[in-house]
Amino acid sequence: MTTSSDSREPALGLCPQCGAEVAAEPSQYFGDVDCRHCQAPLWFLQQDGTAQVYERSWAAGRIAWLLARTARELGVASAELAANSSLLERLDSIAFVELLMELESELDSR
Repeated sequence: MTTSSDSREPALGLCPQCGAEVAAEPSQYFGDVDCRHCQAPLWFLQQDGTAQVYERSWAAGRIAWLLARTARELGVASAELAANSSLLERLDSIAFVELLMELESELDSR
């Protein structure tokens, strides 16, 4: 049996299609998740225990932007970051906040 060192509760957000609660994996800052109620393919970004949930098809371009921008900041390949979002922990707090502000601005432009 594998135990996780991350004992946080899943971050909760709402499905943009049906409004049902969606639980995001607590060990990931972002990633894919499917709504358990309507099976909609979704993408989440979590911060401070709350998940912002978007339709995956809408988020696709923004996901690519996030991966490219963050990978450049970290000096890693986008594919490596996509496979391991915990690499975000290598960002210093100022860079992380700046990245989140840029991302929020990008997401708010929807």
